[in-house]
Amino acid sequence: MSNTCLLALWSSDFTKGQAEAIGNSLTNEENELINQYRRRALALSPAELDMRDRQLTGNAKLRSSRKGLRKFARAELKQINMTQTGKVGTGMKFNMQIDGWNILTYVDTEPTDAQLLYSPHVYSTDELESVVNKHGQLMKLPISLGKCISLNSWLGISSQTEWFDLTEPEFEQAAKLLATLCSHFFKIVPELLKGLI
Repeated sequence: MSNTCLLALWSSDFTKGQAEAIGNSLTNEENELINQYRRRALALSPAELDMRDRQLTGNAKLRSSRKGLRKFARAELKQINMTQTGKVGTGMKFNMQIDGWNILTYVDTEPTDAQLLYSPHVYSTDELESVVNKHGQLMKLPISLGKCISLNSWLGISSQTEWFDLTEPEFEQAAKLLATLCSHFFKIVPELLKGLI
């Protein structure tokens, strides 16, 4: 995804003509991605309308079963070759190694204020840096390049990407979107991190 595409996603009035005026162009795929994002961001789905109506009347069940969401997330991430390496609190850790970098992605289906969140962290696989811990001891740790890297943090919208008010019929779609976001990130990692170690 180009920087021009990211700018277009961030700015609701950024157009193809403006991209061309600054010497960039958007691919057909990027244009379609922008259009899908804007349609989705501006229109509530029938399930979201129903949830909004139930919230207004005080009949909303804000927390659906998380077990189904976790199952869908795990299955979709496995399809893009992410390996679950453990659990942290209520979340799952997934690993992916790409060109000397370890991408550790934290996925939580039971965060306090949302139903689903993801947060990739980038560490070196071989290179170590010297770090002094809180007890004054020198330790050798993998180089940490970035933490809490996600679509919303790239765009400056929030520190992490989260899903709220999902209904059970939307779990599979949310898990597929999570896998798509991770997959896009993995595709750009080799170019993004080339030459940093």
